[in-house]
Amino acid sequence: MRKVIKIGFPILCVVIIIGTFYLLNKLEKKVEGSIEQSAEEGEETNTNIQSTNEAENITGNVTENVVENEVTYSTPIREDEEVQNEKNKNEQEAFKIAKDTFGEESDNYYYTNEGMEDNKYIVAIRYKDTTKVRIYYIVDLENKTAEIYY
Repeated sequence: MRKVIKIGFPILCVVIIIGTFYLLNKLEKKVEGSIEQSAEEGEETNTNIQSTNEAENITGNVTENVVENEVTYSTPIREDEEVQNEKNKNEQEAFKIAKDTFGEESDNYYYTNEGMEDNKYIVAIRYKDTTKVRIYYIVDLENKTAEIYY
């Protein structure tokens, strides 16, 4: 009986290990097949979408929609540009007020916009070599004043 256990147990372990590798390999092939099938379905979907678009182009529906969309989206883009230009103008004015208070930029430092608080700009003066902040100013554009921000 001991002989059967001494010989049979190692053989059983080897069979279990081989079976595990076989099942893992089989599972891996299933997953690869599933991925390939998904990719093929995606290509078929793209082909169907292209066919639908071609059919719409023939009837002229897509051309009409594109013209409508251009008219719809052109106005907000211009408003965004105007708002951005106004922000840039205000930011440059805030820098100018801070420069009048502290001094012009030099080789050692530069000005950055750190955001807004209560409709006032927070301007930082940073060292060029370390980008560490030297001082913060809070700039009020209405009163054209700059105060140290603590």
